[in-house]
Amino acid sequence: MENKVKDPVCGREFFLHSAHCSYRYLGHIYYFCSRRCLITFDQDPEKYCRWSANRVSN
Repeated sequence: MENKVKDPVCGREFFLHSAHCSYRYLGHIYYFCSRRCLITFDQDPEKYCRWSANRVSN
């Protein structure tokens, strides 16, 4: 079964293979459903990296 991830900005869950983009921050990789969410994250990563885990259970 394929892993799902959660966009830390909008909270949308999606399959890893359909991630629009990713961003490495403090040793953790965050996945995004859109460039807009990535840009929002990049403006204030600390606000969104508080989510303990980007991955969701299968």
